[in-house]
Amino acid sequence: MMIDSILPALFEQTPVAQVIVDPFHNQVVALNHSARRLFELDDDATPDQVTTLFSDCQAELFTITEAALHKGSAWSDS
Repeated sequence: MMIDSILPALFEQTPVAQVIVDPFHNQVVALNHSARRLFELDDDATPDQVTTLFSDCQAELFTITEAALHKGSAWSDS
């Protein structure tokens, strides 16, 4: 089995909530099942804007996004 064929399944089935975003266009690219559950979304729902998902913590979202863009990756427990 090729790695490219199993990556989508791994992303969707991981117990860790993961959100892939396009920070330059404020777009949600993908959410896995755990993230949909965390944000209480329907299984086929994907919000258009990142700021919609994180409306209660936009200052923190801005800070973590700036760090990720500057360093290449970032992590926050808050």
